[in-house]
Amino acid sequence: MAGTLEKLAKVTAQAVEAHQAGQSDKAERLFRKAAAMKPPQPQALYNLGVFLRQAGKPREALAAFNKVLTASPDHLGALVESGFARLSLSDIELAVGLFSQALEISPEDPDALAGLAQSAFQAGDWERSVAGYENLARQTGLGEEAQLIRIRALLETGRADQARSLVTMLGQARPALAGDLLKAVTRRARGGFSLNEEKLANELGISVS
Repeated sequence: MAGTLEKLAKVTAQAVEAHQAGQSDKAERLFRKAAAMKPPQPQALYNLGVFLRQAGKPREALAAFNKVLTASPDHLGALVESGFARLSLSDIELAVGLFSQALEISPEDPDALAGLAQSAFQAGDWERSVAGYENLARQTGLGEEAQLIRIRALLETGRADQARSLVTMLGQARPALAGDLLKAVTRRARGGFSLNEEKLANELGISVS
């Protein structure tokens, strides 16, 4: 067994080295070699799945993650990665379920929170999306794209004042983001928010033609 683990570690290191060097075909071959070793090692299958998902092969990645989850149903990484693979395939409800399951295991996991917030938004579950982004904001802060989605979700739940405050704060802190902020608040999925676009544009220091 020790010899197998040593060989696995060596092949995995070679795969990572090839991946970092931009040798994708060689990296995939080595990750697959590691995953095919006997007895199967969940970490090797997980590594292969992560590589395949990042390489734009979500269906193949899911096959690897499913094997990991069959052996270890509570494998947090495999649940989260499976969720993102499902998102890329537009399997939104399945993605929501996977991220929710991951958060039952680790309620503060930032990747699971981000995935749930994103997938819930795509599913039209605005309340869950807002909650996810607010939890994530408290933990790690939000990037620009996540902030824009958060604003849209706030508007969809009727929290117009909170959304406007966030728009104003972001517009003042990041002037280059002003155009995207306008799009976030004016191009929404349904009605229920009355916005004076010209006034908002003036507040953000941009012009509206």
